[in-house]
Amino acid sequence: MKKNLLLLILLLAISHLMMAQGKPVLSFEKQEYDLGVIKFTSKSKKIRFNYTFKNTGSAPLIINSVQTSCGCTISEWTKKPVQAGTKGHVYAILELKGKIGLIRKTLFVYSNANKQVVQLYIKGMIE
Repeated sequence: MKKNLLLLILLLAISHLMMAQGKPVLSFEKQEYDLGVIKFTSKSKKIRFNYTFKNTGSAPLIINSVQTSCGCTISEWTKKPVQAGTKGHVYAILELKGKIGLIRKTLFVYSNANKQVVQLYIKGMIE
């Protein structure tokens, strides 16, 4: 009985220590941009989007990569570790050359946070 109680106390102490180490938490101020309706142009048009995030966790946050749903969108992001309580950025550059109709683009943000993949969106209509 004493061994079981001692083992239980030891397991609880270890789990508490592991939780106390903390983890980063990726919190975006805005996860979607709605362009509304844009007039069609045959000229190349690039639009830049800034997704600001904050590390609301207690450990450094590292953005490993940002992948896009198509080749017409380019991504950039804060490469250095983002310390707890500070902000960083993910940028998307969307090229609209020759596109007509509904657009919906997705960025996949991979990090060391609890939720390892976060999706960001750009949507709109080109007439």
